[in-house]
Amino acid sequence: MNSNPIHKIIIFVFTLTLSSFIQCGTDSQNDSANQFRCADTLTDTDGNNYQTIQIGDQCWMADNLRSSKYSDGTTIPNYPVEADWRTTNIGAWVNYSNNSEYDEVYGKIYNWFAVTDSRGICPEGWIVPGDEDWKTLEITIGMTQSDADSTGWRGTDQNIGGKLRIPGLDFWESPNEGASNDSGFSGMPSGLRYPDGRFLSLGRSAFFWTSTWFSISEAYGRVIVFSRGGVSRGVYRKDFGLSVRCILETDEGQ
Repeated sequence: MNSNPIHKIIIFVFTLTLSSFIQCGTDSQNDSANQFRCADTLTDTDGNNYQTIQIGDQCWMADNLRSSKYSDGTTIPNYPVEADWRTTNIGAWVNYSNNSEYDEVYGKIYNWFAVTDSRGICPEGWIVPGDEDWKTLEITIGMTQSDADSTGWRGTDQNIGGKLRIPGLDFWESPNEGASNDSGFSGMPSGLRYPDGRFLSLGRSAFFWTSTWFSISEAYGRVIVFSRGGVSRGVYRKDFGLSVRCILETDEGQ
């Protein structure tokens, strides 16, 4: 047996290098296997599952958020009582008309304080889309840049709202004309809650928060309705209750 010390060192270094190379390759394969792929099912802290959809360069949830917890596991308060909802300045949620049977189909309704809580309302690695993220979605499915930058109803000629809505009358009221869901967004008419506690528009409209601040008391949102082909871009008081969709966070940020 060769007992040359130099020979032993060379063998040791070669073995160590080979081992590191194999381990690195294995780790890379594991990382790749564990990486979320859009169209996979997404699970939140509560264990709720969501469909996801690739729209252009963005990955969106194809269902409304239903989580009752922030991403760190902290409970988001449920405030069904009108006075509690109206006076709170912390994150809160309700089901439409305080009816839990609506939760599975339409998701929860959140105030904007929950949307922007630092603990994160979306699953880990996901965020509430900002106003610019919504513009990107709208442009991807056919809206012009000038329309996207405007407020009020936009994209009617391109039927942008119809491309975001589930077709048929199982959930949306008649006429739901132009609803094709060509985008895969699968918008559902989940309604909203007013600051005074009233609920309105289930079956007729879908209201979505963005994470973008407009003023000390207002933030940007989006609306699609059963009777129009466009999408409304407007501002809502932060104590309104609207639905939430999440998007996969990217390296570029949002």
